[in-house]
Amino acid sequence: MTFDEFQNGVLKTARMSDLKTEVSNCVFGLASEVGEIAEPLKHWIFHDHELTEEKRQELKLELGDLLFYTAWLAHKLAFTLEEVAQANSGKLAKRYPQGFESERSINRSE
Repeated sequence: MTFDEFQNGVLKTARMSDLKTEVSNCVFGLASEVGEIAEPLKHWIFHDHELTEEKRQELKLELGDLLFYTAWLAHKLAFTLEEVAQANSGKLAKRYPQGFESERSINRSE
């Protein structure tokens, strides 16, 4: 599946409304999904819970939900998900041409 195919599928299931309502839905959805990803990882990292295969599979679904809201929001802002991915890849390549370096992260020029 390509980014475009995924984004088109999202648009078939997204609840359409006016622009501000849809953008708000996306932003609240993103925030909510981040919490659903953070919670089991917090338990694993700080509370010594096991990161079971079942939890990993649940996290995969939550990551998909995060991607759903990202694709929908990108569409509402007139971007394809492909464009968003390419822009991010270009930004990171410019910022870290040799790969991630702490020094470049600390002393960023932009």
